[in-house]
Amino acid sequence: MPAPSGFDHVPTSKLNGTRSIAAHPCKNRKDGAPSVGMVDAKIIKGGPTELTVEGVAGILSKGAFDEFISAVEHEQFECKSGLYDIKAAKGKIELAKDVSALANSAGGYLLIGPATQKDQLHNKDEVKSVSQFTSSLFQPDTYRNILNAFIYPPVPNLEIHWHAGKDDPTKGIASILVPLKSVDEKPFLVVQSDVDSQVTGNLFGYFERVGDDALPTSVHMIRDMMKDGKRYGDLERKLDNLEGLITKLGPNQHVSSPPVKEENSVKQELLLLRASEARRITQLLDVPSFFLIGAPLELVKLNGLFSSKSVEYQAISDPPVYRSHGFDLNPHTPIQHVRGELIRRVTNGRKGLELWQDGTLIFVGRNDEDFLGWAVRRKQGERNAYINNYVLTEVVSLFCTLVIKVFGSIQDAPEKARVGFGLTTGDVQSFELSTHPIDPTVGSFSGKKIPAEDKTFWIEFDLKHAIAEVEALRLLQEIYHWFGFMDEQIPYVDFQSKPPRVDHIRYAPG
Repeated sequence: MPAPSGFDHVPTSKLNGTRSIAAHPCKNRKDGAPSVGMVDAKIIKGGPTELTVEGVAGILSKGAFDEFISAVEHEQFECKSGLYDIKAAKGKIELAKDVSALANSAGGYLLIGPATQKDQLHNKDEVKSVSQFTSSLFQPDTYRNILNAFIYPPVPNLEIHWHAGKDDPTKGIASILVPLKSVDEKPFLVVQSDVDSQVTGNLFGYFERVGDDALPTSVHMIRDMMKDGKRYGDLERKLDNLEGLITKLGPNQHVSSPPVKEENSVKQELLLLRASEARRITQLLDVPSFFLIGAPLELVKLNGLFSSKSVEYQAISDPPVYRSHGFDLNPHTPIQHVRGELIRRVTNGRKGLELWQDGTLIFVGRNDEDFLGWAVRRKQGERNAYINNYVLTEVVSLFCTLVIKVFGSIQDAPEKARVGFGLTTGDVQSFELSTHPIDPTVGSFSGKKIPAEDKTFWIEFDLKHAIAEVEALRLLQEIYHWFGFMDEQIPYVDFQSKPPRVDHIRYAPG
């Protein structure tokens, strides 16, 4: 694959001795590297340097990347000469494999930029050169979202950064640090790993048939079984016993979301993880998509969530609409009860809606001509995601309406709520948003284009006197400002109202 602009790409097909995580998630690397000691580095007899985690951090902080030359890879230090192809499933899984391998051992650094070569004298992979690239080619949030979506449980406390070089601050390298304290949560499983002959394995998960109420064997159950018996001398035998529980997932099968600790129920990191899980379940991981998240800013419990007569259940069963044939939040599928934690509705490949017992509300949908980019057809081979401004306005407004309705129904209702809107890249290179009406008969579009990246916008507001259209405008302002528009350019808004708000009467016909 050709190198991206500004980056001297070196192929990165070597597996560095890492076993397939799907088959052996806790296997150490084959190079037999000893544990890192207390010093910053040690010289392996004959010349190469084995850096400690502290030593790597020191070099990164100085930007003196030439100091990596002659360093050898070991169980806490791995290098990739080129950027991961995160537009492709193989690249995402390779990233998850490499990070989970560190997390299943002793933690440490994964560096993107240093190129290694097998040293014949010492039979170790030794850094021979370092390629640097601009920060625009590495999006930490995108990498974090992929890792959260592809590793179960998500590796906690990951530190993902781009580091500027000391000689040319416009170029640098990237690092992913798995702290030692994160290792306590192992084993970590890669939940998708069947790509091709180089990256093979089975998916951890369960087979779900439509209308089947049988309790499946989920990812977290498999992981808990492994953790309960993680005397690592016996792990091979335990994995053999688990082979009957591991199956490849078909198009209509889902990977369950991880168990949630109550004290983290409103943390932003957990909300984004749940949105990633919702996109996976709705089969939106590899297409441009968007999500909306609503959450109370304090711990709550929806006691009526599993009662069909409750306000919250009815809100998911019959979400609010502004107009017939509009762009609504309704997947038009039956409600599923999931693990006694949430209720969910999914139209595979298009949109999904779910509500958790701790109050987390999530909507996911496509960001292309089949939903958020309705009426704008991409040309063959084009990698641009067009955002239809009135679809955007309508779904954001309806979601804010749903948040206020659900949270207002809670006994001892929370005082404040948080709402987020996120865009994910899928296979596109740019997003484009216009303030002008779109003619659905022509599909014409002329707006502002920006490079695609995973991006989330957040607002918070008091629930007691909240007006959905007012809060929707606040969230839309964050989105339009990112594209470079001024407030007065935002369409479908009544600026004469006090305060200004979205005016759904001004929408184009559905």
